[in-house]
Amino acid sequence: MKNLYFSLLPDAEKAKYKTEKQWFKLGFVPVSQDAGTIMYSNRFCTGKYRYLTSEEVRKATNEEMTPYHEEQRRKRRSRYLQSKKEREQAIRYGELLSLCDQQRQLDEENYRGTIPTLTVSIDIETTGLDFNQDEILQVSILDIDTGEVLLDSYVKPYFTEDWPEARRVNHITKEMVCNAPYIYELLPRLNQVLAQVKTIVGYNFTGFDNGFLTRYGASFNDETIVEDLSNIFAAIYGEFSPKHGDFKFKNLSTCADYFGYDWGEETAHNSLADCRATAFCYQKALEEKYQALYQENIHKRDCGFFDESYDACGDYNG
Repeated sequence: MKNLYFSLLPDAEKAKYKTEKQWFKLGFVPVSQDAGTIMYSNRFCTGKYRYLTSEEVRKATNEEMTPYHEEQRRKRRSRYLQSKKEREQAIRYGELLSLCDQQRQLDEENYRGTIPTLTVSIDIETTGLDFNQDEILQVSILDIDTGEVLLDSYVKPYFTEDWPEARRVNHITKEMVCNAPYIYELLPRLNQVLAQVKTIVGYNFTGFDNGFLTRYGASFNDETIVEDLSNIFAAIYGEFSPKHGDFKFKNLSTCADYFGYDWGEETAHNSLADCRATAFCYQKALEEKYQALYQENIHKRDCGFFDESYDACGDYNG
């Protein structure tokens, strides 16, 4: 048998051939093990298949077709179960959003008019990165001024059965959350704290945590402001991305190393541990030398210092 590229054959030649699988679907099998021609499907060599003409196949026996039919039944069953699971998850997802929205409305009424005073660090852990299909697994809130833990709770997923990829990062198992409250059950405690918050300090809070919290019923005080340490630290670190025209994002571990934070027995990607690291790094970032570095790099960015076409930039005098 010779090797060819099927996509390069003349149309008339292509019409003569079908792959072994295509013939099998029609109820035919090769007349012998050596029948047919091995060809790549295209010049990119993405797949190599056995192509046969009508003269190189014969009608398959019932015994020969049995494995194929069983495999097809297995695939149909698998597709059905997957589709059923997705439908059930979609229903549960809708139920959860409704429960969260109901609780949010109650909490907004209960805590309306609360005067915010707290500066806190907030962090969450989740089953994935998309708040439209993933869930919260852990929520922590730390008072930055006093170090008091205002909230730290695991959250039981409402519609997600497993999260293997996220678990490799946050190490949160099913056993750890099986007796935890659902997010809508946790909302009264969460929103009671959020009503008192004047300043939220988070790490990539605007790009990640806020989306999940808002989706699942968090109610923020109208006067609350957000200090996103990831943006502040990116400017302090000062690694510029010409492609994006701004400083490159650095993760919390890099930030913690930069400021000399000691994790102790804790590790990153536990939400309370991340709150503590964020609080420490935020306080360090407020120190005069880091604020001076932040302002200098922001000045350089805004006047085009990092651009290839940069010509001159006025001195920054603080």
